[in-house]
Amino acid sequence: MDIEAPKRPLRHVRDYAQAIVDAYPDVGRQREIFERCPIELRPIARTMAKDGIERIEARRRAVQANRELHRKAAAADPAPLKPIRRISDVKQSRPEVGRARLAELRAAIGQKESA
Repeated sequence: MDIEAPKRPLRHVRDYAQAIVDAYPDVGRQREIFERCPIELRPIARTMAKDGIERIEARRRAVQANRELHRKAAAADPAPLKPIRRISDVKQSRPEVGRARLAELRAAIGQKESA
């Protein structure tokens, strides 16, 4: 895996931390970036980089757990879902049938027909 050089110069502690996180799989590259970091910024950069790497790992664990849940669900019910075009199974009625039924109900309660 070829890791690109940063697009801009590393000036701030967040730039160093982000470069270290971006170089995460390559420990040698991480050390090289950390050694270029000014000594007074190293503790902060280390903390920020560790937090960033922990977030990456947490996201990977969450994705893996989600994939495992999907695998278990597929094993429990291997039949694929049948696609349906309708949300409801209730049949649609024709407009004239609906209007006739409304007229019957209005007549039953004594209301006049509205336009």
